[in-house]
Amino acid sequence: MAIVSGLQGRIRGKLAESVFYGGKGSASYARAYVAKPKNPKTTRQLVSREIFKAASKLVSSVALAVKTTYGDRNKVLGKFAQHEGVVQYSTEGVLTIKYADIAAAISTPALPTPAFGVLDLSGDLSVTIPVPTSMPDYSQYMEAGAKLAYVVLVLQPDTLWSKTVVVMDSDLQNGKIVVPVPPIWSGTDVHVYAAVKEVLPAFNGVPTEQQPIKYPSKSSAFVYVGRGTIE
Repeated sequence: MAIVSGLQGRIRGKLAESVFYGGKGSASYARAYVAKPKNPKTTRQLVSREIFKAASKLVSSVALAVKTTYGDRNKVLGKFAQHEGVVQYSTEGVLTIKYADIAAAISTPALPTPAFGVLDLSGDLSVTIPVPTSMPDYSQYMEAGAKLAYVVLVLQPDTLWSKTVVVMDSDLQNGKIVVPVPPIWSGTDVHVYAAVKEVLPAFNGVPTEQQPIKYPSKSSAFVYVGRGTIE
């Protein structure tokens, strides 16, 4: 840095190989111009971009499930950032997504974590999740008159298509949650997640993707039920 004298007024900005800027009083200062690439494309930067890109796609896929369950989708990307293990990018250029870890990354639980039976994909274009009779007694944690519902997220990893459904406890089929999937998913792998949700007495009607559940209300953490191929 050098003080520039003999000038009328101040000089600011780049001139040749120097950068001029003002200081205290009427003094002007100059330093050597250091060229910095706007997009250095370092290995670390490229890896961070790939991780962020993959995480952003995942956020879009799980956003409806998060909103339906917890009512806030804006924290999802931040939660993915906190769970660095969900999306990994090796130095060999291989992108890996740990789908089982997504359950923890998107969960903000206020109810005990449920336990589900073994995932069944043998049905015709459907996902079936058994609900054990040993489930916690959620009535002691919920508001008086509230109903119990299950939020199911089915994620297709190749395309990151997803389907989110809410199934009321009263609508179980022989103690099982049955979720139909689109015909285009036939023969594809899916990852399945499920959580328990309280439906407040103020809610009228059957929950849908357009009108999932009244907020605020309590939900459990998501559980990774498993993966398999749609038949």
